[in-house]
Amino acid sequence: MKNLLIVDDHSIVRLGVANVIKNSFPKVTIEHATNIPDAIEKFNSTNFQLAIIDIKLPGGSTLDLVKQFSKKNSSCKILMFSGLNEAQYGERYIKLNVNGFLSKHKPADEIITAIEKVLEGHIYMSDELKSKVESKKLRKYKNPVEKLSTRELEVLYFILDGYGNLEIADKLKLKNSTVSTYKKRLMEKFDVANVLDLVDKYKFFTKEI
Repeated sequence: MKNLLIVDDHSIVRLGVANVIKNSFPKVTIEHATNIPDAIEKFNSTNFQLAIIDIKLPGGSTLDLVKQFSKKNSSCKILMFSGLNEAQYGERYIKLNVNGFLSKHKPADEIITAIEKVLEGHIYMSDELKSKVESKKLRKYKNPVEKLSTRELEVLYFILDGYGNLEIADKLKLKNSTVSTYKKRLMEKFDVANVLDLVDKYKFFTKEI
């Protein structure tokens, strides 16, 4: 591995991860990006072997960023690195053909294990995430959260933070009408008529995860 990109809007996270990596890969060149436009610019100018990407980033949709990275350079491995709920987000990003999902709640040295597995061509998941993926294969959907697409969950995340349609559209670089469509689908899948009930029902079901 020659070049690595860390995409996270928190400098202390980027520097901490970089230090851990440098101890095991002293010759690697590490680039940093703080938002999605910055990440795209760096990615277009350098041939990276690995990109470590936070899920929640300013400047657009991480979902679109991952798709763009994969299309631009299919040989670049992608490791998602997030403090968001691993059970809810991990499997969804694995299905997008990223190479691994690592929770920020894991010990620091686990990032080296994840990187080594990913560079060897394996998919990295924690034992907890593997267990959830396997158990999900054995049962039908009962929890509406599990029926959501990654984009729907992305929109829902901002709804839970109190953002309105226009704000969500701006943050994800989507049309307002597109956000309205996703919100309508969310209401249908949770069988609710308003945002307050949507939030309450989400909180009820996520207790099971």
